[in-house]
Formats: sequence, structure tokens, C-alpha cells
Amino acid sequence: MSTQQRVITGVIFGAIVIIGILAHQWSYRLVFLLIGALCLWEFLNMSLESEPKNWALYRKILGVTMGLLPALVVVGGLDETLVLYIFAAGMFLLLPVELFAQAKLPFSNIALMFMGILYIGFPIALTILMSTNESGNFSPFTVFGILLMVWASDVAAYFGGRAFGKRKLFPRISPKKTWEGAIGGLLGAVAAGALIYLVYHNFKIFNTLALKDWLILGAITAVFGIIGDLVESMLKRSTNIKDSGNLLPGHGGFLDRFDAFIFAIPFTYLYLFLANPAG
Repeated sequence: MSTQQRVITGVIFGAIVIIGILAHQWSYRLVFLLIGALCLWEFLNMSLESEPKNWALYRKILGVTMGLLPALVVVGGLDETLVLYIFAAGMFLLLPVELFAQAKLPFSNIALMFMGILYIGFPIALTILMSTNESGNFSPFTVFGILLMVWASDVAAYFGGRAFGKRKLFPRISPKKTWEGAIGGLLGAVAAGALIYLVYHNFKIFNTLALKDWLILGAITAVFGIIGDLVESMLKRSTNIKDSGNLLPGHGGFLDRFDAFIFAIPFTYLYLFLANPAG
């Protein structure tokens, strides 16, 4: 695929995500629920046994459904007690599925489905939780800023690596990544954090977080985003798959695009929780 087609796909997809996040509380929730569902589907498609095909489909449907339960609790669509019952029922549904599928690694399949909940389901739930401020009003600006910093880190790491990359970061998992690119990604995310603060502050869009918070969030986003990208690369190498999917021409799958963001979200949430900013 040409660079032009890749750029067009990226711009159209980015615009849809940005509009969905900022337009309304329910469009925000829909965007992240959809991202979560597609990332879960790709994760399970890569990691679970693929034969026989009918049982593989049932596994993935059940895995995606269970993976979205934490987010649905945050949205308010499900009672916590009901979710516990669903988890228990899901667990006991997984066992006969593996039994009748005559799986070679039945308990590995079950463990991977629960891994999907932790790896993807809970971070997606946190993005929805983070969209509500202390007054209970919809406020997407923290998560939107984190997403922009992830994108800025990716771009800066790419160009920094191309221009200055010499020392390999993790050649066993991702031969093209370099320390110079990683440092470029860190600087790019921190710079984006400063810019986001200036825009939010000067235009009175969102004044809850101080400049230091955005700079620290930028560093957290870059470091754990890079680790998240390496983790997904490790998953793909372990399953001999180049891309997590093909829904985004020139960009691979949804997990390829959101691996860094998903991995960084719990750590940004932890920082905000511990820092306990005023708003």
C-alpha cells in the first residue's frame, strides 16, 4: 500500500475517532466500546486455537462479551452483582465449549479469554470511567489528551528512529525499534502534553490539570505506550502473525493502532488517582 493511501486511511479514521470522542457522552462510549470489541476480537483471533472453526467462533464471541463486561458496568448498563453472576456463568460455559471442541489446550484457551479481560477489557472500562468528572458531568478531555500524546509519541518515535536510530531497543521482539526512536517518542509525548495544556488553558476548554500533570502524563504515556507496543509485538511473534487484523488498510488492525494507548491507560489513571488533582 502506498504512503498516500496509508495517510488517507489514517486521517479519515483519526477524524472519525476524534469526532466520536468529543461529540457526546454516548458517542464517546460507543467509540471505546467498539474499539474494545474489535481489539478483543483480534487478540482472541491471534491467540486462541482456530480449529474447529465453529467452536473457535463461539470462543471469540464469548470472550468478547466477557471482555466488555467491565466497561458495561462503568457505563451503568449492568449491575455489579449481575456481572459477577455473568462471569461465573461464562466460566462454566467456557468449560463445555472446550470439552466439545476437543481442544488441544483447553485451559490455555480459557486463560487467554480471561487475559483479554485484563489486557483490553479493564483499560477500556477505565477510559469510560475517566470521561466523567467529579461533578458527574461528561468530560472527555483527559482521555482525548492522552490519545493525542500516544499519537504524538508514535510519530516522533518513527521520525526520530529514521533520522537517528542506531542502537536497537529490543531486537528479539521488534528489530526496527531503536533507543533513539524511543527517546524521540518520549520527547514528542511530553511536548504534546505541554501543547495540550496551553490550548486547554488558554481557550478555557479544560483547566483541571496543571502543566506538571500533563508533562508527567506525557512521560507515562510514552514509556508505557512503548512497552505496550512491544507486548503486542511479542504476541504477534509468538503466533507468527504480522498484523493483528486488516480492518485499517495500511495500518493493520485495531489492536495494532491502540496497543500503546490501551497499555498506557491504567498507568495514567493510577497517576491521576494518586495525584488527586482538584478537578
